[in-house]
Amino acid sequence: MIYTDQTLYLQTLQQLQAAGIQYCVIGTFGLGLYNADFLLYSVTDCDLIVKNEAENLNKLAKALQELHWQLYLWEEPVMYPLPLEELAGKYYIRARQQEAILDATYEYESISWSTFEEQINYIEGIPVASMNHILYMKKRRNLEKDRQVVEHVEALLSNRNIVK
Repeated sequence: MIYTDQTLYLQTLQQLQAAGIQYCVIGTFGLGLYNADFLLYSVTDCDLIVKNEAENLNKLAKALQELHWQLYLWEEPVMYPLPLEELAGKYYIRARQQEAILDATYEYESISWSTFEEQINYIEGIPVASMNHILYMKKRRNLEKDRQVVEHVEALLSNRNIVK
């Protein structure tokens, strides 16, 4: 399978890690970092969970802007420093660069940041949520394409010795 803008995402994620931003990769991009065989379709975006703390969110915004990403909060442009009072209830910041989309979720109800943090795996130096957490979130979202990915990954895992 092909990643859209894979190199851009990987470079950005490595820079975010180097800047000390607390985050982990989730979604299909995260599954692909574990094993390209998990991908059923081309990955067109990169999803992150970010620690919901003002300093961390502003470090994220500053780093992304310095890397030439355009930031949006519900399709409205935002810049560093973030309008923190406007973030509540918006759930994520979207970053765009050319055709690439990076969604940084800072409000999440089903799993706490500390739970994600305890089970982060580092792949190529990039913090990635555990496969169990990624699959849980896909199951919770319950979209057809997510159900297909979960079924595919679980079938592969049942036939191989792949670490979760």
